[in-house]
Amino acid sequence: MAILGFALHLLAALGVLGLAAKYAFGPVPADYHAAIFDRGGVTAPAPVLRVLRAVYLALAGMLVAVATGIAALSFGVWRGVGDPVTLGALAIMALAAGGVSALATLAVERETGVRTPWRPALGLVVLVLAGAVLML
Repeated sequence: MAILGFALHLLAALGVLGLAAKYAFGPVPADYHAAIFDRGGVTAPAPVLRVLRAVYLALAGMLVAVATGIAALSFGVWRGVGDPVTLGALAIMALAAGGVSALATLAVERETGVRTPWRPALGLVVLVLAGAVLML
């Protein structure tokens, strides 16, 4: 079961890296942000786009860090270096990063009617939590 849990963690880490790439290399504003601006009848001025670009790059860097943490901590547990406390840290990391992101973007989706990326965020949290349970 531990190998399956490790595989789920690696899959989650790849998914997080995919999200990082989206924000690092994708359009500014992101598609769903552009749709929210359009629905509000707003055209984002250049200074707002510069700030969004900076936020996207910072987010991408943090997502790379989270993906690295998921893979490294899970590898340590799989190799027998870690323990249930390490798996707990993985779960907290997933809930703090992905859970909060999922809830925040779900709230924006409900408010604006624009489809936001809360589903992938929640899916990645579930992968990390399921992987942690399987590695216990």
